[in-house]
Amino acid sequence: MTISARDAHHRVLITLLARLQYWTTDGTLSNAPSIIALTDGEKAQPDIFWVSESNQRCQHLQEDLWQGAPDLVIEVVAPDTEAQDRGAKFHLYMAEQIFEYWIVNPVSKFIEVNVLLRGRYQRTGLFEAGESFSSGVFNGRVFDVNDLLGIRPEA
Repeated sequence: MTISARDAHHRVLITLLARLQYWTTDGTLSNAPSIIALTDGEKAQPDIFWVSESNQRCQHLQEDLWQGAPDLVIEVVAPDTEAQDRGAKFHLYMAEQIFEYWIVNPVSKFIEVNVLLRGRYQRTGLFEAGESFSSGVFNGRVFDVNDLLGIRPEA
């Protein structure tokens, strides 16, 4: 059965939330429709974001509104959002000094990890099915791409 890009987006989003919720016990995991109010009046609505308990730069103001920079932002790209996720949002998150930015492609089955180094994002890797990567915001925890994307082994 072939699923649409939109269905793939939703399935991966649900899987990511479930997996990360299990592993992120020392902070708050949130997702759209929550909004992050950033500097200069900018607002963003990332697919997923995480705020560590030690983060003093990001505060929960009310039900769906946060103020400041979370530790991690994840965007699950779709054909109609990828240009914005790689362009305007990439630069906005970098300007806000968000420590890690993951770009997840559910159709091509990869996770691109960008880490803030000296004020700019540096891509630490483009990790495909069967690979794993570590996350600095989660103290070096290693994540399996297949697990995060919900890829099941072939029978």
